[in-house]
Amino acid sequence: NATKERALNYATQIKKQIGSTAKPLYDYGPAIEYLNWSTYNIVSDEPISYSDGTSINNWNGSYEGFETARKALVGSRNIPALKAFQANDQANIIKFVTNLGLSPQINSDNKINEAHAIGGYEGESPLTMAAAYSAFANGGYYSKPYTYTKIVYRNNGEEVDNVSTRNKVMSEETAYMISDMLVDTGQYALGRFANINNMQYAAKTGTTNYPAEALASHGLSNTNAVNDLWTVGFNPDYAIGVWYGYDRISSEYYNRLSSAQHERLFQAVGKGIFTSGKTFTKPDSVVEVTLENGCPTPCLPSEYTPDSYKITELFKSGTEPTTVSTRFAKLADITNLKASEKNGTVTLTWTPIETPDSLDQNYLKNYYRSAFRNDGSLNGYVSSVLGTNMSVLGSVGYNVYLNTNNGLELLGFTTNPTFTVNNKKGNLTFVVKSAYSVFKANMSDGKSVSIIVNKMGSSTNNNSDDNDDNNNYNSGSSTNQNNSNSSNRR
Repeated sequence: NATKERALNYATQIKKQIGSTAKPLYDYGPAIEYLNWSTYNIVSDEPISYSDGTSINNWNGSYEGFETARKALVGSRNIPALKAFQANDQANIIKFVTNLGLSPQINSDNKINEAHAIGGYEGESPLTMAAAYSAFANGGYYSKPYTYTKIVYRNNGEEVDNVSTRNKVMSEETAYMISDMLVDTGQYALGRFANINNMQYAAKTGTTNYPAEALASHGLSNTNAVNDLWTVGFNPDYAIGVWYGYDRISSEYYNRLSSAQHERLFQAVGKGIFTSGKTFTKPDSVVEVTLENGCPTPCLPSEYTPDSYKITELFKSGTEPTTVSTRFAKLADITNLKASEKNGTVTLTWTPIETPDSLDQNYLKNYYRSAFRNDGSLNGYVSSVLGTNMSVLGSVGYNVYLNTNNGLELLGFTTNPTFTVNNKKGNLTFVVKSAYSVFKANMSDGKSVSIIVNKMGSSTNNNSDDNDDNNNYNSGSSTNQNNSNSSNRR
């Protein structure tokens, strides 16, 4: 209720720590701009420290493991943000943010403290934050804020124009990709206050903490008291910067972690401003790519990857992945298939296939090593992936079929390299396909072997020759095989 003249303007004159609203500016923006990151880039959430050994934690004290840049930004995870910051050259980060009108605390070595990654510096105003975020909406162009267009002198009518400047500070690819990530972030972060006229907008929230000693001195050590609350967001026309807080810490007046007052205020302002219905336009230089989720580096889905394991993310044109995931790849065929008969029982034997990558713990550990710094986190995640794969795929084994006039008749599934068949007579052809016990869509083409079993139990066989292409069996028209596939398809 202040009514003073020329009092402190909280929109333009304060310098406050910006918390997690720093993450698009100091971390993910420069990573996309200078390192050509995609929105899928993996920045696993695991126990690490600042470069000087100081510990860093997430807001809830937990770790979420394997994460994409998009997911980490949406969930406002501190450790992935620090990883993005550490991956870049600090000169690039400083250039990026100062071109956006921000004021990082640069030391005598032209470096900034790594706490800038999560907004731990003094500081910014709602004006500078709204202006910085507006460059994402403007396709990478920054305009210095101004409040007047010209001055007209009363005594002589002379006019002095205040010419605004518009500078290219990042690529249109970076601007769009960050905007797209922040559309998801805004919906998640604002929660029950996310709906603003059913319009599309991008936003990020931020929270800063009081020092422990300050909380203790005011009897707030056991509360959820927090210092600054921020929400900064934009649509293609306008940017809004909201800071919500108090000048001084007080046992009576303080922000609470879950109060959401900054989100409520942002929604209220936005309802009067976000009204055009405009949406962010993807430039041709940004491409959407459907990936298989879970790869430590971006990879394409295989022919057999279930839709539930696919994800669409953004890449700068020319940086799209070409590697295809092997997780659901077609299994290899067996070798050395043989058939023998004794007393009317046919025994099939073969050389088994090697353990597929998806079920090989050593392979998975090497595969995911690049995504983790902490060995404990790596081992834990590999165990989780292996358990999931075994649940989804099942054990590796073999489907055994008898080729009949009506197609393939499934005789059974085995995890052993041998199979016995009783009570079958005549000119018999058996087909063995490598297959998982659960997931059947990626079975191998199959190998076949023929044997003649007469009524007296004697036999003549035509055992397979691995160099004979005729022993490859493609049974796409088999009714029984198709039923087996469909019943297990995810």
